Amino acid sequence: MRCLSCALLLVILSLTLANLGCAGRSGLQQTSPPTPDNLARQVLVTIPLHDIDQAMQDARRLAQDFDLLLVAKWRLRSIGLFCAIYQVPDARPIPVAVRALTDDPLVHSAQPVRVFQVLGGPEPDPYVHLQPSLTVLQVSAAHRVTRGKGAVVAVIDTGVAIDHPDLRGQVVEAKNFVGEPNEGFTGDRHGTGVAGVVAAAADNGVGIVGVAPEATLWALKACWRDDAGRAGLCSSFTLAKALDFAVRGEVDVINLSLAGPRDEVLTALLNAAIQQGTVVVAAHGEGRRGATFPALLPGVIGVKTASPDGGDSDAAIPAPGQNVLTTVPPGSYDMLSGNSLAAAHVSGGVALMRSLEPALSPGNLRSVLADSVRGVSEPDGGTYPIVDLCAAISKLGERHKCH
Repeated sequence: MRCLSCALLLVILSLTLANLGCAGRSGLQQTSPPTPDNLARQVLVTIPLHDIDQAMQDARRLAQDFDLLLVAKWRLRSIGLFCAIYQVPDARPIPVAVRALTDDPLVHSAQPVRVFQVLGGPEPDPYVHLQPSLTVLQVSAAHRVTRGKGAVVAVIDTGVAIDHPDLRGQVVEAKNFVGEPNEGFTGDRHGTGVAGVVAAAADNGVGIVGVAPEATLWALKACWRDDAGRAGLCSSFTLAKALDFAVRGEVDVINLSLAGPRDEVLTALLNAAIQQGTVVVAAHGEGRRGATFPALLPGVIGVKTASPDGGDSDAAIPAPGQNVLTTVPPGSYDMLSGNSLAAAHVSGGVALMRSLEPALSPGNLRSVLADSVRGVSEPDGGTYPIVDLCAAISKLGERHKCH
């Protein structure tokens, strides 16, 4: 009986330590995964990563000193920081906890866990107003020069239907960073739609063709889908893990069809990506007061939906974002709209350019795209601006001209 009591005590003690994030030397995985329901009471803290054991000890010490629950911890190897997520007691204001942590000498930075939202959704009458987006982008002409072979695009979004007939074989890396084993991946609509615009397969006898059909995709799920599987929410926590993975993988393009408030940790990761030559494409928040992070971060290529009124930001690259036919789970197609789809078109265009000139810097790429915006005629005689991908490719050199 005594041995049985000891065994039960050890089990209880092990479970308690695991829930507190003290699972030992190798405990780098989430211990109580943040979900959309508990983000509001959480803070993200970074600690300089000189020694992993010391960083983990410092994270536990901060939890004890500030009476916080350590719910997750991991390394951001790309920027040399150790991250910890803490749950703040309900009675304590989040700004107070952030200020106190910021003042501690162990802490590199402290911030609330911020929430981001993927952009756009389905049209109620999907096939009534079909627009030939690839035609206005001059994609067919561009494909005479390149289809994106060799370029890698990381789609950081909700999950992707990797077995979709137009995406099968296009996705070479698929990872789930939302932290819940039972969280869906292949049934997610938003990420699947974005992936289809970027790189749906060509000449396979089915469906549509992506802007860069010979590029390969990394499907990195950092956003929870809503109940309908159409849109999603992301957090500082999930986006940081996905971005760190993409930066370390040195992909050619990172597509962020999402927007939210400015975030210090994500800024550091995006700057690291840009500095190593990875091109970051981000959608502008929608509406006159839409969120502009990360689209307006210096070095990021911000994208908006092309429209007669010019949209929300003259600094953004205009691309098709209304009534775009694309892939949806499990193996179908639908019309989607929003700046998310506009960003996906530009990410595909960047993949085309990177396949021809891999060393072209993010800054030069953005300049070429901005210089390739032309006017498209409206039925009423007016015009609206949109990027011409064939013109952009032609600017890369005489041997790449596609007109």
